[in-house]
Amino acid sequence: MPPAESSSSAPVVSVRGLRVSYGDRLVLPGIDLDVARGEVLVILGPSGCGKSTLLKAMVGLLRPDAGEVLVNGRNVATMESNEYDRFVRSIGVLYQGGALFNSMTILENVALPLREHTSMDERTIVTIARIKLALVGLSKAETLLPSELSGGMRKRAGIARALALDPPLLFLDELSAGLDPIIAAGLDDLVVRLNHALACTMIVVSHELLSVFSIATRIAIMREGRLVALGTPDELRAATDPWISAFVARRHSRDAASQSWLEPFLVGPDK
Repeated sequence: MPPAESSSSAPVVSVRGLRVSYGDRLVLPGIDLDVARGEVLVILGPSGCGKSTLLKAMVGLLRPDAGEVLVNGRNVATMESNEYDRFVRSIGVLYQGGALFNSMTILENVALPLREHTSMDERTIVTIARIKLALVGLSKAETLLPSELSGGMRKRAGIARALALDPPLLFLDELSAGLDPIIAAGLDDLVVRLNHALACTMIVVSHELLSVFSIATRIAIMREGRLVALGTPDELRAATDPWISAFVARRHSRDAASQSWLEPFLVGPDK
Protein backbone atom coordinates (compact mmCIF):
# COMPACT_ATOMS: atom_id res chain seq x y z
CA MET A 1 0.00 0.00 0.00
CA PRO A 2 1.26 3.52 -0.74
CA PRO A 3 2.00 5.72 2.26
CA ALA A 4 -0.84 7.88 3.50
CA GLU A 5 -0.91 11.38 2.05
CA SER A 6 -0.19 14.30 4.32
CA SER A 7 -2.97 16.53 5.55
CA SER A 8 -0.76 19.61 5.17
CA SER A 9 -1.57 21.64 2.05
CA ALA A 10 1.75 23.56 1.91
CA PRO A 11 4.29 21.75 -0.31
CA VAL A 12 7.68 20.90 1.17
CA VAL A 13 9.32 21.38 -2.24
CA SER A 14 7.97 23.67 -4.93
CA VAL A 15 9.65 23.79 -8.35
CA ARG A 16 8.61 26.65 -10.62
CA GLY A 17 9.70 27.22 -14.22
CA LEU A 18 12.96 25.36 -13.63
CA ARG A 19 15.28 25.63 -16.61
CA VAL A 20 18.71 23.95 -16.56
CA SER A 21 21.28 23.50 -19.32
CA TYR A 22 24.78 22.12 -19.69
CA GLY A 23 26.52 24.54 -22.03
CA ASP A 24 24.45 24.64 -25.22
CA ARG A 25 22.47 21.54 -24.26
CA LEU A 26 19.10 22.32 -22.72
CA VAL A 27 18.21 19.55 -20.23
CA LEU A 28 15.19 20.96 -18.37
CA PRO A 29 13.20 23.45 -20.47
CA GLY A 30 10.87 24.47 -17.64
CA ILE A 31 9.63 22.14 -14.88
CA ASP A 32 6.79 22.83 -12.44
CA LEU A 33 6.36 20.36 -9.57
CA ASP A 34 5.17 20.34 -5.95
CA VAL A 35 6.07 17.72 -3.34
CA ALA A 36 3.65 17.26 -0.44
CA ARG A 37 4.77 16.75 3.13
CA GLY A 38 5.10 13.09 4.08
CA GLU A 39 4.68 11.62 0.61
CA VAL A 40 6.91 9.35 -1.45
CA LEU A 41 7.20 11.01 -4.85
CA VAL A 42 8.85 8.83 -7.48
CA ILE A 43 10.37 10.65 -10.46
CA LEU A 44 10.32 8.07 -13.20
CA GLY A 45 11.52 8.02 -16.77
CA PRO A 46 14.04 6.61 -19.22
CA SER A 47 17.77 7.21 -18.83
CA GLY A 48 18.87 10.67 -19.90
CA CYS A 49 15.47 12.34 -19.51
CA GLY A 50 16.68 14.82 -16.85
CA LYS A 51 15.64 13.10 -13.60
CA SER A 52 18.99 13.35 -11.84
CA THR A 53 19.47 16.91 -13.09
CA LEU A 54 16.15 17.83 -11.48
CA LEU A 55 17.23 16.23 -8.21
CA LYS A 56 20.59 18.06 -8.24
CA ALA A 57 18.79 21.36 -8.73
CA MET A 58 16.46 20.52 -5.85
CA VAL A 59 19.38 20.01 -3.45
CA GLY A 60 21.31 23.03 -4.71
CA LEU A 61 24.11 21.25 -6.55
CA LEU A 62 23.09 22.91 -9.83
CA ARG A 63 22.16 26.56 -10.24
CA PRO A 64 19.25 26.91 -12.67
CA ASP A 65 19.33 29.15 -15.73
CA ALA A 66 15.82 30.29 -14.81
CA GLY A 67 13.05 29.45 -12.39
CA GLU A 68 13.38 28.43 -8.77
CA VAL A 69 13.32 25.59 -6.27
CA LEU A 70 11.63 26.46 -2.98
CA VAL A 71 12.12 24.16 0.02
CA ASN A 72 9.84 25.12 2.89
CA GLY A 73 9.38 28.45 1.15
CA ARG A 74 13.09 29.27 0.76
CA ASN A 75 14.78 29.56 -2.63
CA VAL A 76 17.66 27.07 -2.60
CA ALA A 77 19.65 28.83 -5.34
CA THR A 78 19.72 32.20 -3.57
CA MET A 79 20.56 31.01 -0.06
CA GLU A 80 23.55 32.61 1.63
CA SER A 81 26.37 30.27 2.66
CA ASN A 82 25.26 29.87 6.29
CA GLU A 83 21.64 29.31 5.32
CA TYR A 84 22.63 26.74 2.70
CA ASP A 85 24.74 24.90 5.29
CA ARG A 86 21.68 24.68 7.55
CA PHE A 87 19.61 23.52 4.59
CA VAL A 88 22.09 20.74 3.78
CA ARG A 89 21.91 19.53 7.37
CA SER A 90 18.11 19.36 7.10
CA ILE A 91 18.06 16.96 4.13
CA GLY A 92 19.40 13.50 3.46
CA VAL A 93 20.74 12.45 0.06
CA LEU A 94 21.55 9.01 -1.33
CA TYR A 95 23.66 9.46 -4.46
CA GLN A 96 23.72 6.91 -7.27
CA GLY A 97 26.94 5.22 -6.21
CA GLY A 98 26.33 5.48 -2.48
CA ALA A 99 29.29 7.90 -2.09
CA LEU A 100 30.67 6.02 0.92
CA PHE A 101 34.26 6.62 2.03
CA ASN A 102 36.19 3.48 1.20
CA SER A 103 38.73 3.92 4.01
CA MET A 104 36.03 4.06 6.70
CA THR A 105 33.95 1.27 8.16
CA ILE A 106 30.20 1.39 7.63
CA LEU A 107 29.71 2.59 11.20
CA GLU A 108 32.27 5.37 10.67
CA ASN A 109 30.55 6.41 7.44
CA VAL A 110 27.19 6.75 9.15
CA ALA A 111 28.71 8.53 12.15
CA LEU A 112 30.52 11.10 9.98
CA PRO A 113 27.62 13.60 9.60
CA LEU A 114 27.09 13.50 13.36
CA ARG A 115 30.77 14.23 14.01
CA GLU A 116 30.85 17.01 11.41
CA HIS A 117 27.61 18.79 12.25
CA THR A 118 26.86 18.19 15.93
CA SER A 119 28.61 18.59 19.28
CA MET A 120 27.51 15.17 20.56
CA ASP A 121 29.94 13.07 22.55
CA GLU A 122 31.48 10.02 20.90
CA ARG A 123 29.39 7.52 22.82
CA THR A 124 26.15 9.18 21.71
CA ILE A 125 27.36 9.40 18.11
CA VAL A 126 28.17 5.69 17.97
CA THR A 127 24.82 4.80 19.55
CA ILE A 128 22.88 6.86 17.01
CA ALA A 129 24.92 5.46 14.11
CA ARG A 130 24.13 1.92 15.28
CA ILE A 131 20.43 2.79 15.49
CA LYS A 132 20.48 4.04 11.89
CA LEU A 133 22.24 0.87 10.72
CA ALA A 134 19.63 -1.21 12.53
CA LEU A 135 16.88 0.71 10.73
CA VAL A 136 18.23 -0.46 7.37
CA GLY A 137 19.07 -4.01 8.46
CA LEU A 138 22.85 -3.65 8.72
CA SER A 139 23.50 -4.10 12.45
CA LYS A 140 25.96 -6.92 11.80
CA ALA A 141 27.91 -5.02 9.15
CA GLU A 142 29.17 -2.04 11.15
CA THR A 143 32.85 -3.09 11.11
CA LEU A 144 32.93 -3.83 7.37
CA LEU A 145 34.39 -1.57 4.71
CA PRO A 146 32.29 -0.54 1.68
CA SER A 147 34.37 -2.81 -0.54
CA GLU A 148 33.24 -5.77 1.56
CA LEU A 149 29.54 -5.09 0.97
CA SER A 150 27.21 -6.12 -1.84
CA GLY A 151 25.64 -3.43 -4.00
CA GLY A 152 22.37 -3.57 -2.10
CA MET A 153 24.13 -3.33 1.25
CA ARG A 154 26.06 -0.27 0.07
CA LYS A 155 22.76 1.37 -0.88
CA ARG A 156 21.35 0.54 2.57
CA ALA A 157 24.45 1.98 4.24
CA GLY A 158 24.07 5.12 2.15
CA ILE A 159 20.47 5.45 3.31
CA ALA A 160 21.57 5.01 6.94
CA ARG A 161 24.10 7.83 6.53
CA ALA A 162 21.47 10.02 4.84
CA LEU A 163 19.27 9.47 7.91
CA ALA A 164 22.01 10.24 10.44
CA LEU A 165 20.79 13.75 11.25
CA ASP A 166 17.07 12.80 11.21
CA PRO A 167 16.25 14.88 8.11
CA PRO A 168 12.56 15.48 7.37
CA LEU A 169 13.34 15.40 3.62
CA LEU A 170 15.17 12.55 1.89
CA PHE A 171 16.39 12.37 -1.73
CA LEU A 172 17.20 8.94 -3.21
CA ASP A 173 18.89 8.99 -6.62
CA GLU A 174 18.60 5.79 -8.71
CA LEU A 175 17.86 3.64 -5.69
CA SER A 176 17.80 0.34 -7.58
CA ALA A 177 20.35 1.06 -10.33
CA GLY A 178 22.59 -1.93 -11.01
CA LEU A 179 20.82 -4.25 -8.56
CA ASP A 180 19.09 -7.54 -9.27
CA PRO A 181 15.28 -7.66 -8.85
CA ILE A 182 15.35 -9.38 -5.46
CA ILE A 183 17.67 -6.83 -3.85
CA ALA A 184 15.83 -3.95 -5.53
CA ALA A 185 12.52 -5.20 -4.15
CA GLY A 186 14.02 -5.31 -0.65
CA LEU A 187 15.09 -1.68 -0.98
CA ASP A 188 11.61 -0.71 -2.17
CA ASP A 189 10.15 -2.32 0.93
CA LEU A 190 12.69 -0.47 3.08
CA VAL A 191 11.61 2.87 1.58
CA VAL A 192 7.96 2.20 2.46
CA ARG A 193 8.81 1.12 6.02
CA LEU A 194 11.04 4.14 6.64
CA ASN A 195 8.43 6.52 5.24
CA HIS A 196 5.80 5.14 7.62
CA ALA A 197 8.14 4.87 10.63
CA LEU A 198 9.87 8.26 10.30
CA ALA A 199 7.11 10.29 8.59
CA CYS A 200 9.72 11.88 6.33
CA THR A 201 9.13 13.17 2.82
CA MET A 202 10.93 11.15 0.15
CA ILE A 203 11.80 11.98 -3.44
CA VAL A 204 12.96 8.86 -5.30
CA VAL A 205 14.55 9.12 -8.74
CA SER A 206 14.48 5.99 -10.86
CA HIS A 207 14.50 4.74 -14.42
CA GLU A 208 13.64 1.14 -13.49
CA LEU A 209 11.77 0.47 -10.25
CA LEU A 210 9.83 -2.79 -10.31
CA SER A 211 7.49 -1.96 -7.41
CA VAL A 212 7.14 1.76 -8.10
CA PHE A 213 3.35 1.49 -8.09
CA SER A 214 3.32 0.08 -4.57
CA ILE A 215 5.84 2.45 -2.94
CA ALA A 216 4.79 5.76 -4.48
CA THR A 217 2.21 8.17 -3.15
CA ARG A 218 2.51 9.93 -6.50
CA ILE A 219 4.55 9.36 -9.64
CA ALA A 220 6.04 12.05 -11.88
CA ILE A 221 6.97 10.74 -15.33
CA MET A 222 9.58 12.65 -17.31
CA ARG A 223 10.42 12.45 -20.98
CA GLU A 224 13.11 14.48 -22.78
CA GLY A 225 13.39 16.96 -19.91
CA ARG A 226 9.67 17.57 -19.55
CA LEU A 227 7.13 16.43 -17.00
CA VAL A 228 4.61 14.48 -19.08
CA ALA A 229 2.49 12.93 -16.32
CA LEU A 230 1.90 13.40 -12.61
CA GLY A 231 -0.53 11.52 -10.43
CA THR A 232 -1.25 8.67 -8.08
CA PRO A 233 -0.55 5.12 -9.25
CA ASP A 234 -4.27 4.60 -9.96
CA GLU A 235 -4.47 7.84 -11.94
CA LEU A 236 -1.51 6.88 -14.10
CA ARG A 237 -2.86 3.40 -14.72
CA ALA A 238 -5.99 5.09 -16.09
CA ALA A 239 -4.03 7.49 -18.34
CA THR A 240 -5.29 7.72 -21.93
CA ASP A 241 -2.16 9.21 -23.52
CA PRO A 242 -0.72 6.39 -25.69
CA TRP A 243 2.93 6.85 -24.62
CA ILE A 244 2.10 7.16 -20.91
CA SER A 245 -0.33 4.25 -21.07
CA ALA A 246 2.29 2.03 -22.73
CA PHE A 247 4.99 3.16 -20.30
CA VAL A 248 2.80 2.45 -17.26
CA ALA A 249 1.39 -0.82 -18.60
CA ARG A 250 4.84 -2.19 -19.36
CA ARG A 251 6.11 -1.53 -15.84
CA HIS A 252 2.90 -2.53 -14.08
CA SER A 253 2.76 -5.84 -15.94
CA ARG A 254 6.36 -6.53 -14.92
CA ASP A 255 5.46 -5.70 -11.32
CA ALA A 256 2.60 -8.16 -11.34
CA ALA A 257 4.68 -10.90 -12.93
CA SER A 258 7.52 -10.39 -10.48
CA GLN A 259 5.56 -9.91 -7.27
CA SER A 260 4.71 -13.55 -6.50
CA TRP A 261 8.24 -14.90 -6.63
CA LEU A 262 9.75 -11.80 -5.00
CA GLU A 263 7.39 -11.82 -2.02
CA PRO A 264 9.56 -14.00 0.31
CA PHE A 265 12.48 -11.60 -0.16
CA LEU A 266 10.72 -8.29 0.56
CA VAL A 267 11.34 -8.13 4.31
CA GLY A 268 14.65 -8.21 6.14
CA PRO A 269 18.23 -7.12 5.57
CA ASP A 270 20.21 -7.61 2.44
CA LYS A 271 22.47 -10.66 2.37
